[in-house]
Amino acid sequence: GARWLIPRLTAFMRLRPDIHVEFLPHRQGYDFSTPELDAAVRFGEGIWPGSGADYIVGREILPVCSPRLIPGGCSVPADLLAYPLLHHTSALEGWRDWFEQAGCDSRRSLEGARFDQYALLSQAAAAGF
Repeated sequence: GARWLIPRLTAFMRLRPDIHVEFLPHRQGYDFSTPELDAAVRFGEGIWPGSGADYIVGREILPVCSPRLIPGGCSVPADLLAYPLLHHTSALEGWRDWFEQAGCDSRRSLEGARFDQYALLSQAAAAGF
């Protein structure tokens, strides 16, 4: 949202000033039977009972960190298991899937701090958390 949606929202609002945009915590759920909610931007497979879904943007999974944390980089994917792993609460399987695709042991893949916002997660990684 912060990196993809917000930069595009100004142009959209110029084109459609009649549309009211309100950002709500995802924990409140999405009840499309209420007149206040017409649409939601969600992350997932697109299967939510009582709603339709259109694909917006793909999902690339790759490890990122502060260059200060691993100055020389890693020589093999398994090297990352020596460092703290950060997770998004809606994609806890991300590290497991990544390590498995890289042919690594994924038993430690759920360890580490969890964030419910990508903006916080990105900042934590940049800060060397």
